[in-house]
Amino acid sequence: MLTAAWHMLRNGIEWQELGAAHFDQANPTQTAHRLIRRPQQMGYTVQTMPA
Repeated sequence: MLTAAWHMLRNGIEWQELGAAHFDQANPTQTAHRLIRRPQQMGYTVQTMPA
């Protein structure tokens, strides 16, 4: 939090909320792998199919 405040003060910019889905949209491949891995860690078998 202090790093964000320092950058805002140094650059003279206001806080900009990126939104809850920012990181999911920034790297959709990594998001898909993470969402597949979670049920696998709980013992489920996951099959993927192209949309």
